[in-house]
Amino acid sequence: MGRGQDDPVTAFGTAAAVVGGTTLNGLNASIVGVAGTPDADGYWLVAADGGVFNYGDAPFMGSLGNIRLNEPIVAMSSSATGHGYRIVASDGGVFAFGDATFAGSLGNLSLNAPITAMAATGDGNGYWLLGAYGGVFCFGDAPFEGSDGSSATTAPAVGIVGRPGGYWVAYGTTPGAQMVQQIAAFVAGRSDNVTVAVEDRLTGQIFQFRPGVVEHTASTLKVDILATLLTQAQAEGRGLTAEEQSLAVPMIEDSLDSPADSLWTTLGPGDVSAFERDIGMTATVPATDGVWGTTTTALDRLAMVRALVSPVQY
Repeated sequence: MGRGQDDPVTAFGTAAAVVGGTTLNGLNASIVGVAGTPDADGYWLVAADGGVFNYGDAPFMGSLGNIRLNEPIVAMSSSATGHGYRIVASDGGVFAFGDATFAGSLGNLSLNAPITAMAATGDGNGYWLLGAYGGVFCFGDAPFEGSDGSSATTAPAVGIVGRPGGYWVAYGTTPGAQMVQQIAAFVAGRSDNVTVAVEDRLTGQIFQFRPGVVEHTASTLKVDILATLLTQAQAEGRGLTAEEQSLAVPMIEDSLDSPADSLWTTLGPGDVSAFERDIGMTATVPATDGVWGTTTTALDRLAMVRALVSPVQY
């Protein structure tokens, strides 16, 4: 849930007598995790931006709400005393507050899949992190008792609970089969050519409908033109000029061809094609002088979206 919507907490049974639940309005980021105090008379909530909210006897020991994070927060756990907590980001970065011990993190490693959950040991001196592919990472006195990290799992791992000498790992259901069925049902009522590629950003899994089907780029290539322009400006350490902005805005917002023609001529087909290759668009036919509409695939278009959503230096 995003800004302007409600992130509610509902109390059930005896919990309602301690903290009756609440509704948080106007948050900058959605609530993604909850952890209770050891005496079960309070709890903390953590938002994706690292903001922490405390209720009942759960003390506020700090947050990351005013810090720009590399990746969003996904989970939290309490210390054994209830006077501290840890929160973890999807890249495995761990942040400890109060008397919660910091025993290490994965923030400096390149992970095959994002972290989705964490659990603390009973004495609070260790914790496990769980990857979306079922990999388990141990810190402090948390023992490693095995994982599914090397297995061919298709459903994402979503939760972990520890106990002395072991832990349980829970898996969600893969949306792939249901998604493809829904796409097929939609396409059945159409006469045009449809191909789809969707990436689950939590697990990195890619689901395709009619993979390999070739389509004309048409106006989607305007995104490639803009991405090339932005990349070049970034490499030069500058923002877009007033003239570049006057062309880029109507090209994207109104899909006008004439601004695209101007930028295409300025950049040159070679630079646009080189950028496409750099980000992995291997199935898109390189454009030629005077013609910026070529052919592409859904998987290549997904590569462009990925480059825009999770940019790196090209």
